[in-house]
Formats: sequence, C-alpha cells, structure tokens
Amino acid sequence: MKLAYGKALTRAGSLLVIAAFLVIAGATAGSAETGGNPKQAITLTCTQGTYDIVVWGNAPWVPAQDANSTLVFHPTTFGEVTRTFYPADGSPSWTETEPSDARTVEPSNGHATFACSFRLVEIFPEGTLIDDGSLTGWMSGAGSR
Repeated sequence: MKLAYGKALTRAGSLLVIAAFLVIAGATAGSAETGGNPKQAITLTCTQGTYDIVVWGNAPWVPAQDANSTLVFHPTTFGEVTRTFYPADGSPSWTETEPSDARTVEPSNGHATFACSFRLVEIFPEGTLIDDGSLTGWMSGAGSR
C-alpha cells in the first residue's frame, strides 16, 4: 500500500512540475510576442538633441524608449508626414501627405514638450518607402525635465 501511495505522489509531483513548466513557457512565449521585440527603431532629431528611440507597439500614440538611456518619449502631436514610395521597377514614384494629428493629453509633472523631426526609410521587394515628418512630445525617466 505504501508503495502505491508513493508512486501516486511521484506521478502527481511530476505532473505538477510539467504543468508549471508549460505555464512558465507559455507566459514567456506570450511576453515575447507582445513586448519582446521592438516594432520600429527611429532616430528623432529634436530641439534639445538626437534620440534613437525604439517603439514597442504599433499604435501611433505608444511611448517609445530611448535606446541609449532610460528616457521614454511620449508623443503629443504628430505634424504632417510626407510619404513617398519609389517602386523597385523604376516606374514613377508617388507621394502623399498625412495631416497633423494632435492629442489632448498634457505632459505629466510639468515636463516640457519639444519639437522633433524624423526620416524613416523602409525597403521592401516592391520598392522603397520614405516617411519624412515631425512630432512634438515630452520625455520621462531619469534625467528628464
């Protein structure tokens, strides 16, 4: 009887360890999908310096982390963005301009806003897409004000 009881506990313990591993592995995989890889790296040229920011989401108002510090950039206004596509086959390029878009959220704790510009170049098999634009925002994190 003792032996059967011991085997049952060993089997239950093994199942518990396997279940815990699957939960941990699933949580790690899930976090890697949503926050493990940056969605976009962009250089911002701002009135107070240049920042290499990393955007971790795909929505326009997502804060972005400075790749070289603990600062986080919070956008408040997107200026006009001029988007030009140059087809790989040499056919004529096309350009469109997206209007500016402002957010009504004020910076927290009195952080000053500042203006930035960016140029984003993305290369696809079909051609090259270049976005030129401006935005305004504020920084949070150690050393911001």
